[in-house]
Amino acid sequence: MTVPSELERLTVTLLVIRGRAGDVLAFTALVERFHVRLCGYVGRLLGDPDVAADVLQDVWIEVYRGLPRLVAPEAFAMWLYRIARNLACQQLRRRARWVPLADGPERIAPDDARPSEEELAGLQLGLERLSAPHRDVLLLHHVCELSYEEIAELIGCPLGTVRSRLYHARRALRRAMEETPCPTLDTPR
Repeated sequence: MTVPSELERLTVTLLVIRGRAGDVLAFTALVERFHVRLCGYVGRLLGDPDVAADVLQDVWIEVYRGLPRLVAPEAFAMWLYRIARNLACQQLRRRARWVPLADGPERIAPDDARPSEEELAGLQLGLERLSAPHRDVLLLHHVCELSYEEIAELIGCPLGTVRSRLYHARRALRRAMEETPCPTLDTPR
């Protein structure tokens, strides 16, 4: 996980201030900075790329409309993820269940560091077996790159609960991946 530098935080804050004043280019720059991670988070929560795309459009519309009312520009990232999480959870409640995870945008890694398709399939199956709170904290920490403190604020629980959930989520994921035979690409499903 990369920790945003002070320069990155200041840049985002400046873009938010300019965006609040109606600068469309600043808003576009914010979208470009956050869209890939947000897409991965929402996509994995919802499991359907088409539904995730619809929810992401709603997220950016709500952000655009609400940006002038954002009191603390330095809190933009937390505010953005809260909106995304709330809209994704509303969508999930409409469907009344968590669904299998879908492929989302992935970070580009050197060829030798990229996991195989079998490893990704095993990871996806393992994530599907986690409880919603465990999956949520894992995605917020590892996909969205939020700190423990940011996750605690976002989901509204104590820092110790976030640490505990991440610990137990990692253990549960490891167990699920060990217990689940990973489908091979040659084996019919």
